[in-house]
Order: sequence, then C-alpha cells, then structure tokens
Amino acid sequence: MGDPVAFLELHEIHEYIRHSLAVYVTWFTFFLLFMFGAMAWSLRASIDKRGYVSTVAPFLFVLGLFALQLVFGIWLTNNIRADVLTLDRRALAILHGLAELKKEPETYHPTSPVPQALHFAFELMEWVLISQLAFWSTVGVYICRHRGKKLVSPMAND
Repeated sequence: MGDPVAFLELHEIHEYIRHSLAVYVTWFTFFLLFMFGAMAWSLRASIDKRGYVSTVAPFLFVLGLFALQLVFGIWLTNNIRADVLTLDRRALAILHGLAELKKEPETYHPTSPVPQALHFAFELMEWVLISQLAFWSTVGVYICRHRGKKLVSPMAND
C-alpha cells in the first residue's frame, strides 16, 4: 500500500506549511495595520494646530521602533520562504518516491503540492515590508528637515 512513514511525513509537511502560512499572514496584516495607525498618530503628534512641525520626538521614536520591527519582519519572511521552499522540495521528493514504490505509470509525473503563487506571495510580502521601511524612513528624514517649518494647512478639526 505504500510507505506509511512517507505518508505521515507528507501529511506533516502539509500541516506545517498550512499553519506557518496562517500564522504569518495573520501577523503580517495585524502588523501593517498597527504600524499604519501608530505612524499616523505619531506624525499627527509632530504637527501643531497651525500646521508646523513642532516636535519630531514622537514620530522618531515610533519610526525607530517600527524600523527595527520591519527589519525583523523582512528577516522572518526570508526564513519562512526558505522553509516553505525546502519543505516543498521534500514533499515533491516523497511524492516521486511513492510513485516509484507504487510502480505508477510513466505518464504520471508528481507536481509540487505547494502552488507557485505561494512562493510569489512571500516575495511580494517581503517587498511590501521593504517598501514600508524605505517610505517611512524617507518621511522621517523629511520631517526632521522641516522641523519648525509649515508642513500642512492649519488643522480644521483642532
């Protein structure tokens, strides 16, 4: 009937990939949402009612905190993507081994159980994190250079 250990390993690989993806995507969406909110708050806290950049401390503190977390997020994304790629190759090797063991017809060619779109999604999420790091760092430099200068029109709601 086949190698039960190989079937068990294949099942565990699928479970690991499914669980890792769910946890990573949950973290990714929560992190970006929280980061956008914190960055918006800190940017608003740096601008007074007249539209001048009055203090940069709140913004720079939040920027430093999230820049560090973005670097860790990029590192994490690379590691998870590498793990999924390794497990994808292992799963494909198991499928080839099981096909040979079961003497499948030569017309049967096992394909990767992990869609290529998943690998692309990890790459895209990494680029989103890199772009956020670049964008908010650029905003930080801009804010620091414009300290004491008028940046926006007076705040109507204040």
